[in-house]
Order: sequence, then structure tokens, then C-alpha cells
Amino acid sequence: FPLDSLSTRLERADSEIRLENIRAGFADGVATGRVVLSGPDEARWLAYDVALADARLDLALLRWREFQATRPEYRPPAADTAASSRKALGGAVSLRLAATGPLTDPLAHAGSGSVTITEADLAQIRLLGLFSRLLSDLGIGLGTLRLTDADAHFALQDDSLLFEDLRLTGPSASVEADGTYRLPEGTLDFTARVRPLEQRTGILSSTVGWVLSPLSSALLVRLEGTLDHPDWTFSYGPTRLLRRITGSRPNEPAP
Repeated sequence: FPLDSLSTRLERADSEIRLENIRAGFADGVATGRVVLSGPDEARWLAYDVALADARLDLALLRWREFQATRPEYRPPAADTAASSRKALGGAVSLRLAATGPLTDPLAHAGSGSVTITEADLAQIRLLGLFSRLLSDLGIGLGTLRLTDADAHFALQDDSLLFEDLRLTGPSASVEADGTYRLPEGTLDFTARVRPLEQRTGILSSTVGWVLSPLSSALLVRLEGTLDHPDWTFSYGPTRLLRRITGSRPNEPAP
């Protein structure tokens, strides 16, 4: 595993090996914790409780991909997820993970943990579709919600992280989500509720805020894709959104 540095106290009793007081450098952050190796040579078992603080998010993802590429089951990513097309996320990541599993297969472990991401470019949700993009190109950020921070608890189950309480926040929105992040492919499969926050003052922003306010509790979305290329799909299509805004009854003709 690509660590920058490592110090630990090693203890051995029969076939069990303990690594205590671990302190390691990883992705410009610091990892601490303990690890226990046990079982016969042909079936070594790994148990660990580790915490990573203030690592660079992009570098941590790169190091993980480099580690994945050394695995026998590694499959090169598709062209659209190759390194040349990845978006820089920026920001820092801290996490804690306690898990167990076979020493030779890191994608067959089980456990639980938590993760925090700060000051990253996690996503931009364009509520008004192409109109939001046009406004953004003109330097007007109306209808575009930025997400910069994340906080979550998760369960590790084989090759997936299962999230039940993922919260994403930014200067103009918050998102509550649950779903699965698959480690080998780095893919997302989430259901989320988007909550636009109060808009900035001004005539245009006040107007957009008035239009969006009926939707604050109704913006259900699917989040798929990858961390650097997220794909947000609204559960409400344009017709249902417009009915929600205008208050049209279900039996009235669609606009």
C-alpha cells in the first residue's frame, strides 16, 4: 500500500502479529491506529482500526487507484474515466475505519467508519438545466448549487461502502443522501434530497429564490457516475416541476 512513511511498534505472540501505535504518512495526511494479523500462513486474517487526518482528497484517490492497479483482478478504466478526463476535486479528507478481512483481498473486508471532506469541488447541480448553464456562463450563479463539504457514516461490505446518512453541504444548498459507493470502479449509486438554501439578495436572486422555494422539499434526485464526474438526475421531470411551481392540479392539462 503506497504510504509515504511508517513507524510502529511490532509485537508477536505465536502466529499473531500486532502493529501498535502506527503513525504513517499518506496523501500528505497522517494515519494512526493499530493492526492485528492472525491465523495460519495460508489464511492470514487482518483486523484494523485506523484514522486518517487531513489528507489531500485528489492525492488520496490517486494513491488508491495506484494500489488497485497492482491487484490481479484490476481492470483498466474506460476512456471516459481515465486519468486524463478526471476533474480535480481539491479539498481535504479525514476518515476512520475499523474492519476485518482476509489479508490477501482488501475488497473482501467488513466493518464501519466515518468520513469528512472539506473545501472540495464536489458537485454543481444546475436546477434550471441549460438556463442555469447560460446564467453561469454570463457570470450569474443563479439556479446552480455548489457542494463543497461532506460528512457521513458508512458500512464497509466487501467491495462497497454503504451510506445511510450522507450529508453534502455548500454555500447555497444541502443534500441528504443514502446509497452505495463501489470501490473497484469508484462508482456512485445514491438517492438524494436536495435542499436549496436562502438565495443572495437582489432582484434576480429574489426571483429565482421565489421560483425554487416550493421545490425545497421536493427535489429528489439520483446520483450516479463517479466522484469526479457525478451524474445528477432529477426524479421530477420538467412537467412535474412546473406543476409543482405553478400549483396546477394533477387533473389539469400539462403545460
